[in-house]
Amino acid sequence: MRSKFKMRAVIRGKIMKNLSVRIDDNLHAMVAAKAEEKQMTLADYVRSLLRADCRQNTSMDDNLMNELKAQLQVKDTQIERLQSELSESRSRSDTIILQLTRQFEEQTKLLEDMRGKFVSVPPANHRSLWSRVRTAFRFAAS
Repeated sequence: MRSKFKMRAVIRGKIMKNLSVRIDDNLHAMVAAKAEEKQMTLADYVRSLLRADCRQNTSMDDNLMNELKAQLQVKDTQIERLQSELSESRSRSDTIILQLTRQFEEQTKLLEDMRGKFVSVPPANHRSLWSRVRTAFRFAAS
């Protein structure tokens, strides 16, 4: 009869979980030989490999995260610089448009003034050409 409670190992005051993996004989022999070279038990050797791999992945993740943060900082700086340049460009464009508008208005006024000098409206006391011709014929007829 099996117990309803699982057996847990306690090592150095910590409750340890059990990990069971099936491997072929060749891999088992290689891992056992490495553990013996390090003068460790097979379980301790595999545990140290797993810890080292987890730490390495964590440090690789940290390095990747730091690199990505640096890239983001560079991109933020570029965006700020481009926004500043765009703002300056808009300001210059607005200034140029304003200057051209003023020049156009001044030239329009100058043309209107010049047109007024060269094309004068005859005063009311001057008679038209036909009026003068009629008067001349009346005078000649009398």
